[in-house]
Amino acid sequence: MSQNCNQLKLFLISFLCGIALTAILTTVSVSCEFSDNCDSKIAATALWQVNLLSKTIPPGPVIGNDTNGQPVYEGSPVFIFILLMGVLAGIPIYTFIIYLVLYSYFRFLKIKKSSVL
Repeated sequence: MSQNCNQLKLFLISFLCGIALTAILTTVSVSCEFSDNCDSKIAATALWQVNLLSKTIPPGPVIGNDTNGQPVYEGSPVFIFILLMGVLAGIPIYTFIIYLVLYSYFRFLKIKKSSVL
């Protein structure tokens, strides 16, 4: 029972840390997008899971060209859905990574403690 309780606590801590990390990275990304002195690569790196999902969906139809001759694509509500799904995908991804790190750390401490005795 105690081991199950400890694993549940470890999962809950990991889940809360996953939510916090996702929120922090999303805030960094959004603030970089609206800041003049921040590199857009930082925003793209902070929301890598959104970029990964958005690359799977092709752009909308071309509605014209800008002044440089580059095509301008029609915006689509699908990309808002992709943004939401990408941000929400960060929570289980980061939860899993944090859980593995914490589990390994506490297991290492337990092994180290038992080897000292």
